[in-house]
Amino acid sequence: MKKILKNWRITTAVLLLAIFLNWQIIEAATDDSSKYSSDHYDTFYDSVTAYHTNINDIFNKRLELLVSGEGEREVPTACSEDNVTTYCVAEAVTKEYIEFTKGVDTFSYVIDVEDGKKYLIDDLTQIMSDRATIIDLEKEAAYKAMDMTLAIYNEFQIMYPIHLEYEATIEALESYNKQLSKWRDALSEWPTDFIDVSTNKCS
Repeated sequence: MKKILKNWRITTAVLLLAIFLNWQIIEAATDDSSKYSSDHYDTFYDSVTAYHTNINDIFNKRLELLVSGEGEREVPTACSEDNVTTYCVAEAVTKEYIEFTKGVDTFSYVIDVEDGKKYLIDDLTQIMSDRATIIDLEKEAAYKAMDMTLAIYNEFQIMYPIHLEYEATIEALESYNKQLSKWRDALSEWPTDFIDVSTNKCS
């Protein structure tokens, strides 16, 4: 089982990398402003919170569809929001992540200044450097969180059908046990001795 999960973990990583590179190329060819940029959020932390909320919503929706059995399970040529395959979920969150990295980079050029406070060039340079470091760390953390969550989702997708079969087996055994109990109760009403005979043994 550990070997199977390890192989799926590697497969998920390769899949994520392929989707990531594909969407990087697509994003590079477009000049659209990101919904996570400083044009849409007042602070960097508001942008980060919005991203994680959206990622969480994507996973929650796909899990609900997976558990309810209403989600599409075939890998299509184009993914829909109702497709619960790991590939399509990975594509959805990767697109979101790329837009996030594109958007938060705009906060590198935004400096929150206090009213009336004077800044030296060295101060501003340090502030921008610190901000760039924080942004890079946040992007790295967001990627790791996405990668781990995808791996967990993939394992859940594999194990959930097995879980359902296990539940069905337990239910069947419980039903069998109830029927066996009724059969015992019926047998207990039968006489244990032979009637009108001088022996209690068969010969």
